[in-house]
Amino acid sequence: MENISEYIEELRANPNVREKDLGDNISSFNFTKKAFRKGLWDKQTIKSRGLFIDVKENKIIARSFDKFFEERDKNGKTIEELQYPVTLFKKENGFLGITSGGKNGSELFIASKSSNQGIFRDMFLEILEAQVGLSMMSAMANYLYRNNLSAIFEVIDPERDPHIVEYHKPHLVLLALVENEIEFKQRPYAEVKWFADLIRVKPKQKVYTATTSDALCDYLVANLSKVGFEGFVMEDASGYMLKWKSPWYKIWKRYRSVLGNPYKQVEYWVDRGLDRSMVELIYDWGNHNQYGNIIDFRNWYEAQLDK
Repeated sequence: MENISEYIEELRANPNVREKDLGDNISSFNFTKKAFRKGLWDKQTIKSRGLFIDVKENKIIARSFDKFFEERDKNGKTIEELQYPVTLFKKENGFLGITSGGKNGSELFIASKSSNQGIFRDMFLEILEAQVGLSMMSAMANYLYRNNLSAIFEVIDPERDPHIVEYHKPHLVLLALVENEIEFKQRPYAEVKWFADLIRVKPKQKVYTATTSDALCDYLVANLSKVGFEGFVMEDASGYMLKWKSPWYKIWKRYRSVLGNPYKQVEYWVDRGLDRSMVELIYDWGNHNQYGNIIDFRNWYEAQLDK
């Protein structure tokens, strides 16, 4: 699919895609909350995830991953349907930062989520400047522009944006180099590692390669009891992506919802399968700790178990 002007019209005609005017003729296109909530995935919504287009020049300025699904999600492939070998990478637990060479390669286009403005973009920029440096950022812009690429990062800031997994300092992880075209295509992992080394950041971590579906299932089962990590991103031989999230991560994410909703009744969470005593403990801890983050609660809770 090469005609970007036609694709822009398709995006604009889709009620489940939201366009945001960022100025300078650049629009971002992102799927709506309704599309996410109801699983309204089609050839427009699946690509509208950090997609930035110069709508005057009909040129993709930067882009992120296509929407990809969790293993066992009805919208994704099954493990048996993947093309082998399948490579597993550690899934980091931050937020996405997107960079490209912008309109002319003179400076980086820097964005997060659906915008090149706002608190998350600024957080990303601050860590990028601290870790990469201004002169290397200029070289990045030139390289990405000449090769028509976006560099996608996991942005980790444990102080200002804690999630579920505990980290100890702000840093970036380079996840992918993606071609600025409508059809999703990322550069080989070897190039990602080379580029990460060049700009002095960590590349995503390759952890396993499965040659059969049985081998992949065995590896996932072996990691069911592992703690302290979100999960894996799986990439098959065709480039198709799936994610697998650890049981540890899933339960602590649910407990984070409890901590973030102190006005809901305990029964609300119990009816949704959570342990009553743990919910009550979270509420009690939250009352005494200004409803801090779930990592602080978990550290306190585990310390009590060790006594």
